[in-house]
Amino acid sequence: MPKLVNRNPKLGKLGKYAVIRLGDKPIYLKDPQGRNVKHGTTEALIAYNRFCVELQTNPAFLVPKDERDITLDEVAAAYLEYANRRFGKTEYEHYRTALSFAVEIYGDQPVDAFSYQNLRAVRNEMIRSSRFCRDMINKYVGRIRTAFSWGVENGIVDAGTLAKLRELPPLRRGEPGTFDHDEREGVPIEIVTITLRYTSPTVSAMAQIQGMTGLRPGELCKMTVGDIDRSDPDGWVYVLKDHKTARKTGKKSIVFGKEEQVLLTPYLADKKPEEAVFSPRTALQEWYAKRRENRKTKIPPSQAARDERNARACLH
Repeated sequence: MPKLVNRNPKLGKLGKYAVIRLGDKPIYLKDPQGRNVKHGTTEALIAYNRFCVELQTNPAFLVPKDERDITLDEVAAAYLEYANRRFGKTEYEHYRTALSFAVEIYGDQPVDAFSYQNLRAVRNEMIRSSRFCRDMINKYVGRIRTAFSWGVENGIVDAGTLAKLRELPPLRRGEPGTFDHDEREGVPIEIVTITLRYTSPTVSAMAQIQGMTGLRPGELCKMTVGDIDRSDPDGWVYVLKDHKTARKTGKKSIVFGKEEQVLLTPYLADKKPEEAVFSPRTALQEWYAKRRENRKTKIPPSQAARDERNARACLH
């Protein structure tokens, strides 16, 4: 798969005309009327700046548009360049994995020659690898379609090609060669209770609030003091600004009753509205304190001196 870079290509000269080079291929810069512009002119600088803007806006602009057909690996590389900027690391890796199956088999083929049967062959290869469950394979096939949809949007894939790929139905439960993971089960409360004895106060409070409210770990970790409306003492309200199912369910609000308020109160005192309720620094300090409490040997003089220096530094 060709590798695309975020750097703009250099402005060069071929004869008397301004060009940029993508690999060994020169591309003439043109004015709005489609005429080649001369190197060293104001028109050349304007055309070069326009090219760079289009390139940063749309990596597909890098895909050669000459007489030959655009190949699948070129479209995949252009889409991954976009996905690397658009999505987080985990989602990007999912796209890279999905597209690698298609590129490995059909990467050198014209993208518009990629058919319904080809997509099914790619899916069968995912099944044979035994790396993914049925649900993940369906998601990976969907990600391949998403890359083709992006190609249609950016004018490098024919809309008819995408329409054909959408006809492939998802894998059903029990499909030969596929497997499904067991449903996740909740951890027994007895195990949770025992585990909390060995955690720091901060982690313990967070775990208990999760059990009472059903908040996801990420939702709890990013909660700030200002996110909690404490105007009603009978029920504080935490309105999530963003959450996993926001597009489907809209705003999400969590009510903290008296028990939750008791757990939260120590972590709200003397904090600004933009500060996190549960600070990793606080949890780490608690962990260090517990280690010191359980220490069985004396603290070496060098460590004591270092701790004293660090404490003085925090005061300044």
